[in-house]
Amino acid sequence: MDLSNGGFSSNTFKIESLPVGNKILLEVNDFQGSSTVVPCNVNVKINKNLSSLESLLENIVDMSNKLLIIEIYETNINYENRLNINLIDNSINMLDYYFENFNFDDFLNSYEEILSRLITVTNENIGSDNINRLLKILNVIMKYIDPLMNDLNKIENLFKVFDNLNKIAGNQLQGTFFFF
Repeated sequence: MDLSNGGFSSNTFKIESLPVGNKILLEVNDFQGSSTVVPCNVNVKINKNLSSLESLLENIVDMSNKLLIIEIYETNINYENRLNINLIDNSINMLDYYFENFNFDDFLNSYEEILSRLITVTNENIGSDNINRLLKILNVIMKYIDPLMNDLNKIENLFKVFDNLNKIAGNQLQGTFFFF
């Protein structure tokens, strides 16, 4: 794992929290801003002694870290890519709380984590109450998105959230029958 002609003295990398699965993408950045993504084949197994989500989040203040813990937690309890309704509600509640206590600088720093959470949540079948809550959150994001408009990747991820919500709404409308 020598990424820079001697930058690492061993072939190991240690981290406490990884999502369950068999592939991790490692993004490496240098001090000049250049970066590369390296696929790493690993075998992360389910933690059978997992604490409750509430206890894991209890002492974490940073929004980015909370969203990351939720995402990793989800992989442990639902490896088959089926999210627990409580986790969706927890995610939306956390985002609601975040935007009720809005801080513009924190928003710019946490944007990727917020969108990652929104993409994950909107990839699931969510009810109309949660759709309405997400639309309120997206309205706030749209008010403050201007500084990020020049970064195509950041805007592309926002469109992914809108696309997911559009599919959910379409699926819900297909299940509704209108009688004349």
